[in-house]
Amino acid sequence: MKNIIHITLFILFIFPIFVYGDTNKITVQKYIETTDDNQIEYNYSVTKIKTGFLIELSSEFKKEKCITDTAYYCQLWEYSCPAENTKFVAERKNNVIHLLGTLEDQKIDIKFKISNSPWLQFWEYGIINMIESNNNRMKFISIDPNKPEKAATFKVRNKGMQKININNQKEDAIHFSVSIKGLPAFIFHADFWLKKDNNLFLRSEMPQGPFAPVTRFQISN
Repeated sequence: MKNIIHITLFILFIFPIFVYGDTNKITVQKYIETTDDNQIEYNYSVTKIKTGFLIELSSEFKKEKCITDTAYYCQLWEYSCPAENTKFVAERKNNVIHLLGTLEDQKIDIKFKISNSPWLQFWEYGIINMIESNNNRMKFISIDPNKPEKAATFKVRNKGMQKININNQKEDAIHFSVSIKGLPAFIFHADFWLKKDNNLFLRSEMPQGPFAPVTRFQISN
């Protein structure tokens, strides 16, 4: 595990202009997260590599890094939130995810058996597999970074094309709905929009809990 952390920290994260861009093509997208009156700015970067993609999300409060395979499914995930003394790495080997690190300064060492289910941490990226496969529904496993001892099965559904307003400009987007398997949508329900032409992540809307305010995450450049 130590070797994996060292390798991950020394990787140069660079971003293709489009999801299908050439290997090592550079650009950066910026997003604004809004909950009530609170706003946080994020840098979001993706690198196309031979074995899949590298994804990085960072703000002044936290950082996430993910390595996917060519199907856009997570294989290695690193999460860091210094203010909460939290940092861990999760790696998939066959049908087991091994998560190791600290949560609020407490050591954690957890293994999840997930059979052959897809594992997504950047949901908007794994959903691309659904588009390319011409499927309207899929299920996947994801881990809550605030409660990394828990992994849940989520369901995503393609709700079709929709015009949305992004930075005062109309965009043709594909709308996806996400829920937790076994729970009614009013307890948890999230929505994602990807740009029709190139699957660029445009917006997500997700509650922070039952009856909690909705957090919007939207591209700003």
